Amino acid sequence: MAYDTPMAKSIRQQIVEYIIDKLKLISKTNGYSQDYATISEWKLSALAKLDLPAILLIDDSQDVTGYHENSMTDFTLHLVLSVFVKDNVSLNEQTGTKVYETPELLRNYIADVYKCLGSDITCGGLAFDIQPQGDNMNLIQKNSVYGDIDLKFDVIYSTKSWDLYTQV
Repeated sequence: MAYDTPMAKSIRQQIVEYIIDKLKLISKTNGYSQDYATISEWKLSALAKLDLPAILLIDDSQDVTGYHENSMTDFTLHLVLSVFVKDNVSLNEQTGTKVYETPELLRNYIADVYKCLGSDITCGGLAFDIQPQGDNMNLIQKNSVYGDIDLKFDVIYSTKSWDLYTQV
């Protein structure tokens, strides 16, 4: 067997790539509240301030939710979309003090991701459904204020039994 021969992509891989491409459409130009500097999967190096705001997609687990011998297997793919944002500082003209808009930005990023993924819950026909599972926000203040969000989604899809490359 030649290992340098390109292989077909699994349905799971196609779903991840579809969602990444979909998330790349989030921009102010396309009617969303924010623009992103980085959208990728499983970034293994530290994010620099220039990389922010960023979305990292992590498909860390999936469950078999149905097995139909010799026909198909049903899966629930668990996704975590981690959003990292930098502070957005403005000046209060009345008081002359800095105003950190990060909490509002976090909420806007959540709304943008929901709106984006909700625009095609079948991932271009690869899945039956995308189901939101919730989110959580964190604000951190060291030298500046920044935040992160984890948004959780489940993708429901099926493949031919024992063949994760073939959709049924």
